[in-house]
Parts: sequence; structure tokens; C-alpha cells
Amino acid sequence: MMRRLNRRGSAAIEFGLWIVILFGLLSAVVDWGRFMATRVAVARSAMDGARIGTAVFEPDDGSVPNPGDLILPEAMQRAQDVLVGMGYPCNLGSGCLIEGFYCRRDVTGACDASDGFGNVQFPPVDAIRIDVTYDVEPWFGFAFAPREISEEFVMAVESQRDN
Repeated sequence: MMRRLNRRGSAAIEFGLWIVILFGLLSAVVDWGRFMATRVAVARSAMDGARIGTAVFEPDDGSVPNPGDLILPEAMQRAQDVLVGMGYPCNLGSGCLIEGFYCRRDVTGACDASDGFGNVQFPPVDAIRIDVTYDVEPWFGFAFAPREISEEFVMAVESQRDN
């Protein structure tokens, strides 16, 4: 005849051990999901800012002292508007930084690219580059998700200068 072991409370102990693991997995999914959603919004704001900036007409008659003086403010404002419209605050002190660069064709600058072999390639046309950096604060913080997102987008401008 076998003796029955007393197993009262073992389910509660097992649940207590498993809930810690399940909570860790759930917090990782939530934090990484939030990071990826924010990354998509930041990338979209950089793309849309550059897209709007490329469509701004800038005359080549000398009325604009520096190339990009009309383009860059419009592009950076659009990038900020896209972030705010998607529910990500982007104002002074919010952990959001938007920078814009105007790159002249065949001149070394912020729009240069490398071919992977150490050769620098200059843009063949005038271009605009929008950089967006956004700080992400995780909800739980157990999952070691990155805390900063940086995205950049380079696009050729429509009006090209003769010089």
C-alpha cells in the first residue's frame, strides 16, 4: 500500500515561480514593442521631413544667402510635426533632437556615403539630410531595450543650382 504525499500548496509555489518568468517575458515584449513602434515613428518623421524639404522652392537669384536657408526650417518643422502627430512629444527638453543639413553636389559634407571599401562618394546632386534622435523611456526597464533612437534620411532636392 502506497502512502499519499501531502502536496497542498505546491500549485501556489509553482505559480509563484512561473509568474516571475512570465512577467519578465511580458515586460520584454512590451518594452521592445514600444521601442520598435517609436523607431518607426522616428524613421517616418525623418523621411517625411526630407520629402517636404525637397519640394520647397529656393530661388537661385542670390536672394537667399546660403543654400538651404528656406529648405531646412520647413523640413525640420515637418519632421517635428509628424512626431507630434503620431503621439511622440518633440519640444525643448523632451529628449528629441532634429537636425537638418543641406549638401552641395560634389562637395564633401554631411550627405557623403561610403561604398564599404573606404571610398567616399559625394552626392551627385544637391541633397538634404534630416537626422532625428529620440530618447525612449521603457515602461518596465527589465528588458534592456535601447534608450535612444537615431534615424537619418537623405534625399535630392528638386531645384538644382548652376554653381
